[in-house]
Amino acid sequence: MSILRDSAVLMVAMASSIEMAYKKNSDFFLTLILHSDGVPLYKSKICSAWPILGAVVDLPPYARTKADNILLLGLWISRKKPNFHVILEKLSKILLKLKNVGLQMPKSNNIKIFFPLLVGDMPALSDMVEFVDHTAYYACMFCDTKGVYCHNGHCAIYPNDSQSELRTEKSFDRCALLAASNSRKRDETAGVKGFSAFRHILDVPLPHSLCIDGMHTVFLCHGRKLLVLYQAILSKVNVQYITEKLRSLRYILDIQGRPRGFSSVHKWKASEVRVFILFIGLPVLCHALPEDLFGDFAMYVVIQRLLHDQWRNSPPDSPRSLGHFVIDDTNSPPDSPRSLGHFVIDDTKQLYDMNILTDSVLCTQLRTVLLDKRQSC
Repeated sequence: MSILRDSAVLMVAMASSIEMAYKKNSDFFLTLILHSDGVPLYKSKICSAWPILGAVVDLPPYARTKADNILLLGLWISRKKPNFHVILEKLSKILLKLKNVGLQMPKSNNIKIFFPLLVGDMPALSDMVEFVDHTAYYACMFCDTKGVYCHNGHCAIYPNDSQSELRTEKSFDRCALLAASNSRKRDETAGVKGFSAFRHILDVPLPHSLCIDGMHTVFLCHGRKLLVLYQAILSKVNVQYITEKLRSLRYILDIQGRPRGFSSVHKWKASEVRVFILFIGLPVLCHALPEDLFGDFAMYVVIQRLLHDQWRNSPPDSPRSLGHFVIDDTNSPPDSPRSLGHFVIDDTKQLYDMNILTDSVLCTQLRTVLLDKRQSC
């Protein structure tokens, strides 16, 4: 069984790639994360703006996201999606100079800029990386899993495939070269449509430099849908009990987006779902959910915390903990409440229709890539 175990190997691979890039930049430098997303300018959504932003990682978290500290590197305003090759035709010269030469400081050495990651939601990353849309058959940017069309949901779903392989730097470049040579065979290019405009700017090679924004992929996708399903099966008394518990909580000042009443969970924003799943969901639901569903939710929370916190505390610990958690858990009997296979396969089918196994689920905790073929935790 290699489902969540695969996420650990992916994170270890990303961490090792970034660590190697950091070692090459032994002098003093600043780290800049590139990000882009579309914002509609009018309610009609005919015209949209695509800013290319830079976030300085070296700033503390509370200052990093302030508008005054976000760098506006470029802006595309059009009715069509941006062509990043056109945008970076001039912008790349500036970014490459910052990367290779650095900022010229008086009476000091130049400060080089390090570009390790490209961040965005899946539609935005598809455009930035020259990749197929997130509804396509080869939509996963980290493995070569091929989707299956679901007539019921009218979408591509990604069942567990033990034959999948991790994408590597060489395989990604090979597919991009085939796509650039006008190869239209889907199985040859495996979702890659060409060379990314950011390819020469990033210090960490693709696909290890990709970071999917969890807002849409996790919290507004299966995270909120899971809570909506829980709310639907609970009695009105339990829903009211959860709402009163949420209202009685006393939050620290750092917590933003505090969840509203559980009866309106379908209207929760990503920040509310994030706070509930990562911090307060377990104690709030422990007396309301049935024991088997609460056990599954507890496992879901543990997985999300391990994936969410792995950059903040000790990078090697969380992937290793996730691997041990999966290995130990999959040794349990198949019908055990702690069995990860029971949670991912059996309970997923009970809670969700199979058409929910889309790329958002594939790229997070249900299935990412195969671990045991390449590395054991």
